[in-house]
Amino acid sequence: MQDKWNVYPRFTDEGQAWVSVNLGYEEIAQTDARNSLLAVRLKLKRPNAQGLPTSEEFAALEEIDEALFAGLEAHNAVYAGRITVNRERFFFYYMNCDEKAAAAIVRHVGRQFGYILEFGVSADPEKQSYWLNLYPSEDDWQVIQDLDVLQALAKSGDQPDLQREVTHWAYFPTQALAQQFADWAAAEHYVVTRCAREEDGDRFQVIFSHTGSMRLDDISFRTLYSNRKAKEFGGDYDGWETSVEKGAPSASGNTPLFTGRPTHIIGSVAIASLTVGAVGGAALFGVAGIASPVTFSLGDWFPQLAEGALMGIFILFGMGIFVLTPLLLILRFFGYAGPFSVYAISLLFSILFMLDEPVLGVVGLTLSIPAAYIFCRYAYVRG
Repeated sequence: MQDKWNVYPRFTDEGQAWVSVNLGYEEIAQTDARNSLLAVRLKLKRPNAQGLPTSEEFAALEEIDEALFAGLEAHNAVYAGRITVNRERFFFYYMNCDEKAAAAIVRHVGRQFGYILEFGVSADPEKQSYWLNLYPSEDDWQVIQDLDVLQALAKSGDQPDLQREVTHWAYFPTQALAQQFADWAAAEHYVVTRCAREEDGDRFQVIFSHTGSMRLDDISFRTLYSNRKAKEFGGDYDGWETSVEKGAPSASGNTPLFTGRPTHIIGSVAIASLTVGAVGGAALFGVAGIASPVTFSLGDWFPQLAEGALMGIFILFGMGIFVLTPLLLILRFFGYAGPFSVYAISLLFSILFMLDEPVLGVVGLTLSIPAAYIFCRYAYVRG
């Protein structure tokens, strides 16, 4: 048997766990005559808020790991894996050695490094602990694949918090099954760009995408759900790809123009209203004052400009809350709430005002287009 290790996260009732499994043991597990499971429990001394080891404790844990392995391997034990969760770490070995000998090794290692190591030995001829607790489940394999892609992106200098388009593939044996999955994806606000027979095969391909970050919880939430749904519809989820993003995102450069999903809508409306409304409103009232036949004294200008600023903020915030926000929420449900929709809504209502009152329409256009730009800068970037 050749040791082959893999580390992956798993979400449990006790919180997020990290599993380190010896995949090489899979080759001999069914025929291995070592039928006793030795489980060693260690309580972390300096866990972080998630119950996982901090960098200060990492070196000591590595030394404990190596010392246990060296002692138990000398008694023909095989190291199957370990689990770290909820401020504890568990080591799992299969062995046929004397329980007293194993206990002596565990206690010696604990004293050597200043930890109390608890242990238990139980019969496990079917290697159930390995298959159920350590070996990756179907969901775990998907997370492992996601981690591989994320690590490749990181090596290329990717900034994981930046939003970008992520493309997914799934394959099905019939057009009807592919269409059912495509309908599900569209209902989940994915953008479906293809649902047809693959060019060089007999399967039917569905290509769909979303806009998101490269944080593990963000991408794996989507891949796990997509993988389960693809199998539910009789098909196979075939993975995903995305671009490497190294710089600060912009609304136009990193957000799909038509299909981007805005976030923090109310906050973005407030920012756009305060910035554009105050400056634009004051400027418009200033222009109106200059064009007026009435001569204003210096003291009259300040109330005039302040009134304009407040009026600009009030108008833009009201339009943003009662017009833009409801329309974007509706469009987001159908997958078409990108920056194009924001500009289109702003332009449409300015034109409608212009048809009724040209001056009012020009004022609306002057305020709404810059406000739409500011809104897009914030609403399509994860804060």
